[in-house]
Amino acid sequence: MSGIGTYGAQISYVIKFKIGIQLDKVIEEIRTEPKVKSVFTKYILNSFLIENSGHIGLFIIMEGKNHKEITELFNSILLPSLEKNHGKGCVVGIEAIPIIQELRYFHNYLPIFNMEKGMMKKEWPDENIFVC
Repeated sequence: MSGIGTYGAQISYVIKFKIGIQLDKVIEEIRTEPKVKSVFTKYILNSFLIENSGHIGLFIIMEGKNHKEITELFNSILLPSLEKNHGKGCVVGIEAIPIIQELRYFHNYLPIFNMEKGMMKKEWPDENIFVC
């Protein structure tokens, strides 16, 4: 298994909403969406509210057994949920980017270089650790 050890594949999605979809409405719909606590929690690794060429949008990293499973979940669960909450045609752009391998988390964690069994390697130099 690759990735963070939970699933074998990841795809990042950039979702652009049509002009007129308000940030506060997106936040409220996410807060009240029942699938946020079930299906979405299981398959969405990270999600971010974004601005994309003047449009409100979402940047989502989804995980699954393989790219086919992720694509099916995106199209059968996530997109219909967005349309239910924001209306048909609310999404005017989607970009799907498969992730090959993660490199860095939270400034300091580079799994293929400085991590072992979920911990930072003891030999990783302190001067290479970012602290603010």
